[in-house]
Amino acid sequence: MDPTKVNIHFPDNKRNLIYIYMESMETTYADTNSGGGKNINYIPNLTDLANQNINFSNNENMGGLYCSYGSGWTIAALLASTSGVSYKLPGYDNDGDKYEHFLPNVINLGDILYDNGYKNYFLCGSEASFAGRDTLFKEHGNYEIHDYDYAVANGYINEKYYVFWGYEDRFLYDIAKRELSQIADEGIPFNYTLFTVDTHNNNGYVCELCGDDYEEQFSNVISCSDAQVASFILWIQQQSWYENTTIIIVGDHNSLTSGYWDDIGDYERRIYNCFINVSNNLDVSNTKKREVSSMDLFPTALSAIGAIIEGERLGLGTNAFSDEPTLVEMLDKSYVDHELSLFSQYYIDCFL
Repeated sequence: MDPTKVNIHFPDNKRNLIYIYMESMETTYADTNSGGGKNINYIPNLTDLANQNINFSNNENMGGLYCSYGSGWTIAALLASTSGVSYKLPGYDNDGDKYEHFLPNVINLGDILYDNGYKNYFLCGSEASFAGRDTLFKEHGNYEIHDYDYAVANGYINEKYYVFWGYEDRFLYDIAKRELSQIADEGIPFNYTLFTVDTHNNNGYVCELCGDDYEEQFSNVISCSDAQVASFILWIQQQSWYENTTIIIVGDHNSLTSGYWDDIGDYERRIYNCFINVSNNLDVSNTKKREVSSMDLFPTALSAIGAIIEGERLGLGTNAFSDEPTLVEMLDKSYVDHELSLFSQYYIDCFL
């Protein structure tokens, strides 16, 4: 569904959006009693947040999103979740930075928010140019890019400091708190998108906040990431501007870490998601036993902040708050994945 042909109506009082992408965050990290695949719940805080708020689930417990074809790595996940289309750029998976323009004819979340008076921000602890993330966000929503280089230039970190992919998440959340306090004071509706990195494959990054309660390094990193995001959410909820702010927490894709899944049996790994403080005009009763993919996040995020979408579909995504079935619910996951894997002249002609 071409977003330019869809009527999207925003309320007069526009809600702010804080969009937290957590690297490789799955519901799998929870214990089986909580809806995960492990014997130990490594994400108790995220589990509580999902249970206390809105979690789109493939079962009756805490579940998650389906990682559809062409959305299983970071830049592809960002594209799918903001644009409702899969990643089919010619070349290798992370060749987006080799293009002068990033799918210039796609209309996505950032474009729509910008056109409706929002200021967009993208914060990450690495160099945003990797895989063309900066081009995607600059060209689609005029995002201010606050990446590793920005942090150095603005004195957030020392120019000689570099670990893992740049700087770790403990700095990311501190920077976000500083910036959000200033941004909220401007009185302009904002979309503040941030991207964590410590849980990147293969075993994550151990920061000074991480404990050593578990034998596997990755388990300790996951647990640390869980505690940090919960602390950040609590901080947001204590701010005066929280009442008019929606928070979305999602994993970008399933983890690519190897050798960590021998104990989960036939558990179907799913991407974590949680929607906090959504618009009060939504019916939130239809969130369980659903098949929702990353592409559905595009219209669902707009709906979460109160936008009314004619027909409930944008791109290949469906608003999961609506009664409309998603593509994977209508057509089956394997069929959708097969179709997404095929060459598309439409994609080349209309997007690229």
